[in-house]
Amino acid sequence: MDSKHWTTHVEFLVLLITLLGGFYLLDGKIERQGERTDRLYEIYVTTQKDIFELRADFNQKFYDLLAKDLK
Repeated sequence: MDSKHWTTHVEFLVLLITLLGGFYLLDGKIERQGERTDRLYEIYVTTQKDIFELRADFNQKFYDLLAKDLK
């Protein structure tokens, strides 16, 4: 009866270590995913800024062309 009591504690300890290790690994993966998401957002913002600048440039060229044709 005494050996069964001892093995129960070992099983509980192994299960606890496994669960804590799993949560630790998941936390690390979530952190890395957050870093990737932040980098993707930075790329998106830069791209949107570039597109806005191109559109402003095209609009200015279009307005200059219209002004030239109206004269």
